[in-house]
Amino acid sequence: MKIYLVRHGQTDWNKEQKLQGQKDIPMNDEGIRQMNELADKLAVFGIQADVIISSPLERAKESAQIIADRIGYTEAITIDANFLERNFGSLEGVRWNPELNLEDPKYQVESVSDLCDRAKKALSKYTFADDMNVMIVSGHIDIDLDVEKLKSTGGRATYAEIKDYVKEKYGFSIASSFIAQVRSEW
Repeated sequence: MKIYLVRHGQTDWNKEQKLQGQKDIPMNDEGIRQMNELADKLAVFGIQADVIISSPLERAKESAQIIADRIGYTEAITIDANFLERNFGSLEGVRWNPELNLEDPKYQVESVSDLCDRAKKALSKYTFADDMNVMIVSGHIDIDLDVEKLKSTGGRATYAEIKDYVKEKYGFSIASSFIAQVRSEW
């Protein structure tokens, strides 16, 4: 099985460096352009999907639909709330500042542990054949990685680390080489 992880296109809040989390902020023109560019590349490489799963946020659903239309995917896109972005609580809409303490309970930010549990739950509830191509369109796809490792990387893991981890833990490959974020610097 191959899992393609696709991040939605740019929003105005991405451009303004605001934490959007689960706020339903739509893609801007640049984000739509990015998704069209990615969809063109997927089509050129002959990437097909047997299943497309999307976060329920409009930016993810629109991204998934652009790709589906371009690669000839005609089934219904599965919408799954477990693939929502991290909930940033009262910080949603606030400009990102590395000095923000996301663990301060007054902000009611979803913990990394809860986020990882949600992602694991989402991945484990589906059963796919070994030869299937699954595309997941969301914001940030977080896998149950060691929390200390996440902290040491500023809360982010590389695609290579995620690929290795998922292969070892779940026994399938993530085909991320074609799905690296197609975006300008935000």
